Amino acid sequence: YKIKNKVTMHISHTMTLSPVFVIVAIIVTTGYAQICAVKDTSLDCRNRNLSTVPSFANIPDTITHLDFSFNNIKTVNKFNISLSSSIVEISFAHNIITTIQKGVFEIFTNVEHLDLSYNKLSKDSFKDEDLDSEIGRAKRLTLQGNDLGSLEDLTFSTYHFLKMEYLDLSYCSLKFLGDMSINNLVNLKFLNLSYNFLSDFNEDFLPGEMGLEQLDISYNKITTVKKVPVLIELKVLRIDYNGIDFIEDGAFSTLLGLEVLSLVGNNMKTLRPNMLPLKSIFSLKEIRLDKNPWRCDCNMKWLFNDMDDDFNFKNFTLICSFPSRLRGKNIFTTSSNALTCRAEYSRLTYILILFFSASFMVTGLIYAVYIKRKYFKCNKCCEKKGGDYVAVFTNDNTNADEGTNVKITTADDESLVKNEERTGNGQVHYFDV
Repeated sequence: YKIKNKVTMHISHTMTLSPVFVIVAIIVTTGYAQICAVKDTSLDCRNRNLSTVPSFANIPDTITHLDFSFNNIKTVNKFNISLSSSIVEISFAHNIITTIQKGVFEIFTNVEHLDLSYNKLSKDSFKDEDLDSEIGRAKRLTLQGNDLGSLEDLTFSTYHFLKMEYLDLSYCSLKFLGDMSINNLVNLKFLNLSYNFLSDFNEDFLPGEMGLEQLDISYNKITTVKKVPVLIELKVLRIDYNGIDFIEDGAFSTLLGLEVLSLVGNNMKTLRPNMLPLKSIFSLKEIRLDKNPWRCDCNMKWLFNDMDDDFNFKNFTLICSFPSRLRGKNIFTTSSNALTCRAEYSRLTYILILFFSASFMVTGLIYAVYIKRKYFKCNKCCEKKGGDYVAVFTNDNTNADEGTNVKITTADDESLVKNEERTGNGQVHYFDV
């Protein structure tokens, strides 16, 4: 509707136009409208099933954004568009781009943001200096979702990326950063390396001469932080969801301008006084430590007793996971007296516990030996042996029928067990033991 009105107004104010020119003007002007849509300052060509980039002429002079996202473009060839110098943002996100020809962005002298996210670009796509000089004009470059794997030396040349301030390399399957791969971006302010496979974050990770202000390395494979890069101008550092379980004391002390430190969703259990730069960095305003399995015990008492009044913990969330009686509670809603350790006993208590434990063990051992010996002796006295037995009793009766020395054969052994007495004439007498 706007396009037709524009053409009508143009014709009405130019009565000397020939009929042929009017027809051509209408076709050219409405040509892009048949493919794309004009929305405010954007030429919207999304979801048009495009396999190549069309050329446009006579687009409205209000257009500053070109959007070719969500199409099937594999190769970006040169395309012509009127008023190219007014374009400040171009998006080719969510295509299948593998190749970008030289000279594609040459006419866009004032482009500020180039979005190439979620395509099929590789690290080799940025080794052409002519192409780099074109892309390097942009202040913001988004390469999110391209399988780069790693960044090798001099991926971003010093001479072609001087204007770049924002670089998004998230979801790029990065395993390591080669020397000098990003170091050349001297004016870079924001770097997003989240959702990759980086495992090292040490002092050699990035050079100190970079003027980087925001760094996001969340969702990587970093488990230990010893010494971070000396990034003096860094204001925001996010290392969320990495599985970090150890941070060396003073690891962040070189980040003198840091304002926000986020360590959400890691595997940290205790917080030592010198582990975080709470006293050494005066610019620090916000710390995020939530969603860690904190053990709220005596080692965390310093948060109450040894904190400067200058640091505000009112919005600071630290939820206890251990012990069970404090699980789910914010440590700052409890008292320092509740933060106890299971092993908080005096030396005398330890000695008494050790003494009674040893006494119990010795007593039990003696009792076990006594029982064993008694049982062994009892079994030995009742043991059967072969041969004849001689009576162990005497008979004061002088009766000739009962002799004093009566022999008992092995067949008569059972009588001993049954408390029986056998005399010489075969009579059996029972007796009590």
